[in-house]
Amino acid sequence: MVSNFETKLEKLKNLKNDEQRNIREKLDKMKKVKILTDEDWIGFQNNFDAIFPDFTDILKGNSPDMTASEMRYLMLIKLKFSHKEMARALGVSDNAIRVTWSRVRKRLNGTLEDTPEDLIKRLFTRENAV
Repeated sequence: MVSNFETKLEKLKNLKNDEQRNIREKLDKMKKVKILTDEDWIGFQNNFDAIFPDFTDILKGNSPDMTASEMRYLMLIKLKFSHKEMARALGVSDNAIRVTWSRVRKRLNGTLEDTPEDLIKRLFTRENAV
């Protein structure tokens, strides 16, 4: 009986390791992605939602009128993209990314001192408190 239990525990451990490896692989792949077409965006969003299932729902719940551009910005921030990496992935200028950040900050009532990560953390802290 103990041996059977140990075997089951080992299988669970391997399953968890496989799941973690799968998530890491998806994250690595997403860091190298180009999001230039609607098809690219749909694929990116599906992978993102598989890793962070509640993220977009919480953002939309807090700000239903958030644009696709603003949503992409926050998703890329969640993946720890720099503004330069975002510009490369989206095929836009660094300035376009800065403008999007300014719009996101205003939409989420951020201050000039806030970072994108601060705003995301605040949204999710508020969501978990509800």
